[in-house]
Formats: sequence, structure tokens, C-alpha cells
Amino acid sequence: MERDSFAVPLSPFALAYKALLDKNLCVIPIGPGTKSPGRWNGQQWGNLNWKTYQDRLPTEAEAAMWAQWPDAGVGMILGKVSGLIALDFDYDVDGLHAKIEGIIPPSPCKKV
Repeated sequence: MERDSFAVPLSPFALAYKALLDKNLCVIPIGPGTKSPGRWNGQQWGNLNWKTYQDRLPTEAEAAMWAQWPDAGVGMILGKVSGLIALDFDYDVDGLHAKIEGIIPPSPCKKV
């Protein structure tokens, strides 16, 4: 996806979506500056019904359209559609965090 020097820079979604879809990962757009699935109506951001993608990957046409939306972030649908899970530890009660990490496979991705 090439653009001239006067064009708006590609969004994070536009930069990443093809590689993620090629890995059969369910990727959706996230509204800029939020953690919420977003939908661009041509003038402003609103909510995207992400539940549509719990059971299927987006089509190439859907993802290509989303790649045109300004400043779209990258969201992943977890579960059976992508084969991904996430663990979110807000509190560590009685060393439970370490106990859980001791029985699950190591993750290539961590956020602290």
C-alpha cells in the first residue's frame, strides 16, 4: 500500500493487518486513543460490533476498508477464532500470578 509524500500516514492497522490475517489471527480496528473496537463513518469514530468476529475472520475487503480509516489501532479477537488467550493480572493475591505462570507455556508477549 504505497502513498505519495502528501498523503496521510498509514495507520497502525494498515501497517499490520495483512501479516496478522496471513497468520489466521482475527484483527479488528481500534478507535484512536482508545481500547475499544472502532468504526469510522467518514467524519467521526463510533463503536464497531466486534462480536461479529468471534466466529470468523474479517474478509480481505473488510480489513482493506478498515486500513483506510485514519489512525486506526490494532485489536485482536481472542478465543477459538484466533486460537489466542490472554491473561490479565490486576492484583497478585497470595502469589497466584507466579503459580499460574508456573503451569502455563511461556509467552512471547508480555506487558507490564
